[in-house]
This record gives sequence, C-alpha cells and structure tokens, in this order.
Amino acid sequence: MKISEFKNLIREEINNVAGKQQLREGVVDKIIAAIIDKVVKVKYGKYFDSLHKDPEYIEALKGVKTAADRINMAGERAVKAKQQWQKTYDAYAKQYGKKAADRIVAQTKAGTYDPFKLASKK
Repeated sequence: MKISEFKNLIREEINNVAGKQQLREGVVDKIIAAIIDKVVKVKYGKYFDSLHKDPEYIEALKGVKTAADRINMAGERAVKAKQQWQKTYDAYAKQYGKKAADRIVAQTKAGTYDPFKLASKK
C-alpha cells in the first residue's frame, strides 16, 4: 500500500469516528504523521538503529554533507561572479555605450573578443 493511500485511509477513518465534528487538517495531519512514524519505528526500528552505527553509512553520510557544502559554495561563487560580471558590463556600457558593451559580451562568449579592435572604434 502506498503511503498516500494509507494517509487517505487514516483520514477517512478519523472523519468517520469524529462524526459531525470535523477536525482541522493540521490536527489530522499530525495524527497521520504520528501513526506512520510509529508504524515505521516498530517495523524498521532495529534496522535504522543498526544503520546509524554502520561505518559505511556514516562515511557515505559525510560524503553527502561534503557534496552539499560544495554545491552551496559553488552557488555562492556563481552569484559573486555574476555580480562582478554585471559591474564589468556596466563599466563597459558607461565607457563605450550599451551597444558596444553588448558586442563585447557577444564576442567574449564567442571567443573572438579583441580589446584593441574595440579601442580603435572608440
């Protein structure tokens, strides 16, 4: 049985027991979470307890945390690079004009940018 089906079954049973007095969705969700948590702990409790003591699992968990940290750092570097690029673009737009700044960006992306050619067109 899927968890969503199990949740719906519990929700229907709670509403049947409550009768005319409907419970709020938050209360029902908390009851469902508690029931599912209890079922999982009873059925798989020993497995998860032994898993958290397993050296391979601990090492893999460290690897996941390290990867997440690297992804966060890469994101921060990307944001800083974009800010720096925007400053450079604004400086080119101020010095050469927006049209020339757009041409510089296009040529830089294409790998054909020649700063001496642009300086001569100034």
